[in-house]
Order: sequence, then C-alpha cells, then structure tokens
Amino acid sequence: MNVVRSSSSQEYKTRIRTFFVLYFLQGLPHGLQSGFLPLFFRAHGMSLANVSLYKLLLIPWVLKAVWAPIVDLYGHKKLWLTWSLIALIFISVTASNVSPSDYTSLTGILFIFNLITSVQDIAVDAFLIDVLTPTQLATGNTAQVVGYKAGSLFAGGVFAWFIDLLSLRVIFITLAILYTLGLLVNITYLPYTDSAKVHQISPNAQQRTSTNNLVTGTVQPNATNQSQSLSHGDGRWFFLKMFETDGTLWMLAFMLLYKTGENGVTNLLPLFLLDEGVHAHDVGFWTGMVGQGMSILGSAVGGFIFTSSMTTSLQIQLTSRTVSVLFIWLSVLLWSSSFPFVNGSCIFFLMVLFFFGGAVTTCTFTLVMQLSQKAPQKYRASYYTMLTTTEVIGKLFFSAAVGTLAQYTSYSFAFGLFSFLSIMILPMIFQAPQVVLSL
Repeated sequence: MNVVRSSSSQEYKTRIRTFFVLYFLQGLPHGLQSGFLPLFFRAHGMSLANVSLYKLLLIPWVLKAVWAPIVDLYGHKKLWLTWSLIALIFISVTASNVSPSDYTSLTGILFIFNLITSVQDIAVDAFLIDVLTPTQLATGNTAQVVGYKAGSLFAGGVFAWFIDLLSLRVIFITLAILYTLGLLVNITYLPYTDSAKVHQISPNAQQRTSTNNLVTGTVQPNATNQSQSLSHGDGRWFFLKMFETDGTLWMLAFMLLYKTGENGVTNLLPLFLLDEGVHAHDVGFWTGMVGQGMSILGSAVGGFIFTSSMTTSLQIQLTSRTVSVLFIWLSVLLWSSSFPFVNGSCIFFLMVLFFFGGAVTTCTFTLVMQLSQKAPQKYRASYYTMLTTTEVIGKLFFSAAVGTLAQYTSYSFAFGLFSFLSIMILPMIFQAPQVVLSL
C-alpha cells in the first residue's frame, strides 16, 4: 500500500511540474507583448495610442469560447498541445527573420502567436480540471498562475531589462528553443488518458475515488464517451446549459471587472515613467523583473493561504490592492512637485500592487475552477473557458484604450479612473452570492 501511495504521489508531483512548464510557455507571448514590446515601441517613437492598440492582437483570447467546444469534442487534448507547440516553434523561427521595422509582418506574427497559444490554453486547462480533485485545485492553480507569470516575467522582464542589448532575432530564437523543450516535456510526461482515470494518480486517490464519483462529480461513468455523445440538439443549447450552473452570472460580471483598474495601472505606468525621463533599462527592471517577481510571489502566497474562507481572503487582498492603486495615483499627481519621496513611493506601491494582484489572481482562478467542477462534465472545459475569456475581454479592450485615454486627457485623469474602477469592485466581493461563499 505504501509503495502504491508513493508511486501515485510521485506521478501527481510530475503532473504538477508538467503543468507548470506548459503554463510557463503560455506566459511567454503575454510577457513579450505587455512588458517588452510597449517599451520597445515607445522608445522608438510610437504614440501612446498606437502602443495600446497593439493589445488588440490578443483578440484570439477573447474568441477562445468559440473554438473551445471544438477542442472539447474533436481529437485528444494531447494532440492539440503537441501540434500547437510545433506551430509555435515554426512561427518563432519565421519571426526571427523579420525586420524590427516591419510592423506589418510583426503584427501578423503576434496575432498568430496569440491564436495558437489560446488553443493551447484550452487544452491545458481541460487537462488540469480533469486531473485534479477539488482539494488539489489550490496547488494546481498555483502552478498554473505562477507558471504563467514566470513565463511572462522571462519574456517581459528579462527581455525588457536587457532591451539595449537584445535584438528581436535573438528573442524569437530563444522562444523557439523554449517551445522545443516544452514539446519534449509534453511528449514525455503528459500521457494519453481519460478523465475517469487521471484522478487515480493523485495522492491517496484510490481511497477517495468512489466518494469523489458520488459527491463531487469529478469522475463520472463512461466519461471517455461523454464528450462524444453531444448530438446536434445538444449543440444548440450548449451555452445555455453552461448558464444553468448557479453563480455563473455573478462570476461573469466579477471576471469582467476585477482586473480593469489594476491592469490599467500596470500597462500605463511604465510608459509614464519612460515619458518622465526614466531610462528604459530601469523601467524594464522595476516593472518587468522586480514587478513580475512580486506578482509571482503574490500568486504563490495566494495559493498557500487559500482556505475554506476564500472570500474573506479575496476581500482583504482586493482592499489592499485598491489602497496601492490610490497611492500610485497620488504619486502621479505629485510627480512634478518638490517632494523627494514621490518617485520612490510610486515604485514601492507598484510593487505592492503587483504582489496583491498576483494573490487575487490565484484565489479568483481557484474559485473559477471549483465552480467549473459543478458544471456538467461534458461542458467543463467550455464553461471554464467562457469565464476566463470574460476576464480577457475586460482586460483587453480596456488596455487597448488606456493609451488613447492618457494621450487625449492626461496621465492624472487616467490613473484617477483606474482608482475608481478598483474601488468599484469591492462591493461585489463583499456582497457575493451564497453559492460563491460556499465554494
């Protein structure tokens, strides 16, 4: 029995590490586009409005809900992962031969990057939801969030820190190498298996399988055939079925709004610092390296402090995040004054914002995964994708507008709006519905 438990525990840890690697790879395009390229474009004279409009290349993430049912119903998840990684390797090699001044080709390449990575994300999320039991989701989601942010840190922080030394060719060749390593990890460690079996590899799962079948619904009879049992009639009601899960409407509204204020600050403040004369190297170091490091730390802490009182944890974290946004706004207002502490306090509270923003993300996505496990088995991947896509919609279109907002109003007005949006989310979490409080 001890040998079986040890083997199951080791396989479970291997799966967690594999998911970490896959989410690390998914964070690379985001880090490149949110950390490195805005500084690169702004330093080369691009307007605030045009820099922000590059965020629209993330639109494939908004459309994930459209092709999530295709990933759900056709082919094995591992095949989707394998071919998406092969495609990313090919695109990275192609991009390494594109001139930095060829914005048209670069735009097309980044769009394809996001398209392929969004498909990869659907498949990895579906694996994660099926593999882990409800009690293991906090750990699994920590691997998800921290892995994604580690990838974002590498592409957005390290690359931005060495912005004066690295060419786009070197960057894309590095991405091609990383995707090749990820392909090897995927082939070696992620097995072909169905959702009815994967739960058996988690620690002590053999003692809980029967209970989980009846109580949590995480493993259902004939699970391998359920996704293939959708008829055309079921397809017509596909999205309506997902809305039958209690708490869905509240979660959709929360996911749409909870990141807007924070995302506005983290996207616009680096450009503000650059315009105020701070060197791109220093901006990349603080907002990319240190900032993303604090975000990863917050994500890790957010996962470990996740308890049955998750809503209370979110309330504390969201309140702390709002306070940091307000102090950043104050720093922007006083930037040109004679107060010597303003510059340092702005960076300090940005680090605080990154930390609590990371903690909020881990707890929120754990909540989303728990709610997804209450959805019918055959709709889970699409249900989870619908909720996470809502977050992308809120962040994407707002991020695409913040540059134009600051360009035609002022930095002070823009950061004031971010503060209002951060405050606005607090009543939602303090008055969450009972179904959310019970998760």
